[in-house]
Amino acid sequence: SCPPPPPLRPVTATLEATYPLRLHVPKRAAATDSLQHPRSTGGDVPSLRSACQWLYVLNYGAGLVAGDCIDLQVEVRGAASALVTTQGYGMVYHGRGSSETIVPSGQRMTCRVSPRGFLALVPHPIICFRDAHFKQHQHITVEYIPRPADDPSASDTRRPFSPHECGSVVLLDWIVAGRVASDELWAFFAYETTNVIHLQHAGAVAPDTPTPNNPTPLPLFRDSVKLSSTPTLPLTHAMAAYRLLAIIVLFGPAVEELANRLLTELSRKRPHSGGATVVCADGLLVNASGVYVEERGGEVRLRS
Repeated sequence: SCPPPPPLRPVTATLEATYPLRLHVPKRAAATDSLQHPRSTGGDVPSLRSACQWLYVLNYGAGLVAGDCIDLQVEVRGAASALVTTQGYGMVYHGRGSSETIVPSGQRMTCRVSPRGFLALVPHPIICFRDAHFKQHQHITVEYIPRPADDPSASDTRRPFSPHECGSVVLLDWIVAGRVASDELWAFFAYETTNVIHLQHAGAVAPDTPTPNNPTPLPLFRDSVKLSSTPTLPLTHAMAAYRLLAIIVLFGPAVEELANRLLTELSRKRPHSGGATVVCADGLLVNASGVYVEERGGEVRLRS
């Protein structure tokens, strides 16, 4: 039997923030039934979402100064949908300190998505000013309901959840070269970003103490990028051919159709920049940069 459809309007249960962070929930942003479950036929599977709650992450001064650190937690419950974004470029201002120990600014985001929930993290790109130092860590836990014990596929560790009983995620993480108009191309001190996605049994209550009824979270995706100069290769020279670096992750039943369509389009064409790789049966990873890609077999790979 299918679970009841989600409410027409999502509800923001809790919203808290302290300086320098500001959170804004618009009254009118998006309310649509256009995104249906890809396997929906004749209404047998209800829409994963009929409305989406938008959340704008803001900060005073429109950017981060050296020493600022944002710690944000987002939880999507039930069959709700949420989109977390920004109103403009994420600016990281000039760092302070010596040339070898510039004080960093940072951002940490921890998210949890319940089964049938949907979360999109789609901020504007980061712009690091000259001598800026930025560190970011984003960790998303996607909950799922395991297959019944009598299901022949219940032992499949790569896809332990039922087709419709898993959260869905869209993750966008990107950075531009800098303030091009001011001739600042990759002129910052350092940029570090890490993105981690885990699958978690929906009944787990203590992830740090695995038991038969509380299994260890399954690692789904991990990506780390660090950009900085070395004694023999300045960052401005190493990245001279690039103007943007981006990574896009799509996972879950709510975006399965979109991921398949995007993979097909990128496989047929030779785009000027970007690449796509299937990370699992239900997900798609897209890398984009200032170089072109080449096709090898059925896979689109980024060419350096």
